[in-house]
Amino acid sequence: MKYHLERIRKHTVISSFIAIIPPKDVQAQIRDVKRALHSETRNFNFVPLERVHIIVKFLGVSVVHDSLNLIQDLLVNIKSNFQPFELNLIQLKFGLPYQNIPRVLYIEIAPNRILEKLCANLHYSIKALSLADIVKEKDFYRNISHLTIAKVKHNVSRSFGRKINKMLKDLVFHQTNFNVDRIFLIKSSFSNKKPQDISYEIIREFTFT
Repeated sequence: MKYHLERIRKHTVISSFIAIIPPKDVQAQIRDVKRALHSETRNFNFVPLERVHIIVKFLGVSVVHDSLNLIQDLLVNIKSNFQPFELNLIQLKFGLPYQNIPRVLYIEIAPNRILEKLCANLHYSIKALSLADIVKEKDFYRNISHLTIAKVKHNVSRSFGRKINKMLKDLVFHQTNFNVDRIFLIKSSFSNKKPQDISYEIIREFTFT
């Protein structure tokens, strides 16, 4: 991701979210998983390593500059209430709990009270701003339970899900911890020619004290 630090200009409307970016060693392990599943590249859109992230708060697809600037000011205050903490990546899985037919390949994240507190703090603090362009979420904890590696390209069957899960059992995945000492405000852009092609740009990072 390109690092870009400046306040959002007027008349700009963007898609944006707040996220955690895993370190290089976690990205290297994801790269190894992708290599082990190279025979299934025709069935999956793998997330490029430089775009791998954990969404802590999705803001919306049409967020205006005034809202983003208010949220940046809010994040400056919130970050001072948190210290660095560790996340534990447990295992590879295919199919999120709420999906009848699996569509997402991901790494499960162990429940973490500090991450849950951060997520709730962000949700309710931003909600209190009453910004019309910020998406309203009911299950705002949903995204912090997993780290997405890939999504299927087309409709798949339950038998395909069973095949992939069998492959995952044969893969060696080492549980790993990593230190979270900052969160990022990120802008996402979509290509008109290829909607699946998404580019991310860091607007600003917020380091815990």
